Amino acid sequence: MQTPVPRPATPARLLLAYPLARLPALAALLCVALVAALPATAVAQATDPADPSFWYGRAADGSPTIKVYFFWTSRCQHCRAAKPFLEGLPEKFPYVELLSRPTEGSASNARLYASTARALGADPTSVPGILFCGEAQIGFDDAAGVGASIVQRLASCRARLQADPSLLTKPVKVLTVEQRASSGGGPGRTVAIVIGVLFVGLVVAGIVLSKRAAAAKARALERAAAARGGERRKKRR
Repeated sequence: MQTPVPRPATPARLLLAYPLARLPALAALLCVALVAALPATAVAQATDPADPSFWYGRAADGSPTIKVYFFWTSRCQHCRAAKPFLEGLPEKFPYVELLSRPTEGSASNARLYASTARALGADPTSVPGILFCGEAQIGFDDAAGVGASIVQRLASCRARLQADPSLLTKPVKVLTVEQRASSGGGPGRTVAIVIGVLFVGLVVAGIVLSKRAAAAKARALERAAAARGGERRKKRR
């Protein structure tokens, strides 16, 4: 039902190709590269999912409308299954506004998905992501399964808006930035952990290789000293 968002592989053996003198520079380069890979939403958020206008609107007659955000990639088979179902919702339910957002090849869509999903307590590392009414549906199977659940949830959401129009202007309850950071989820925390592990690994590897190099040098000096001693003894004879 869910397809993991592809992540770049880490070349763990790259360390062996560098001399010991270059280890600090290599560690710095790796850390800079990983920090650069952090989603921009770790610093700034492009939209505010707590704003009711992010989720709702009004039709020409003043009735409430619901925005459905669909985040997907072309390589995701579950996204392909969800696409025709979701694209058919506005025709069946005129109060639905579908906002289709492919995350591959679009940094802004990827950031929007990551920030909004985390604000809802969901994991943005898988697609499809279907977000509406301050709720998150990650994954899709078919119209009879997840599709039917989405339709039911949309109907319930619309009924709430019709019963209490003030919901169209009240802030939507989402996780605070602090709650998102402490929840243990999100790529920002994962990348920070990877940076820490890589840095420690590079330092330890540098120490081990330095000790081995020092020991090899000491053995070479001992062999050279022994050879010189042997030559002196031969000359005395």
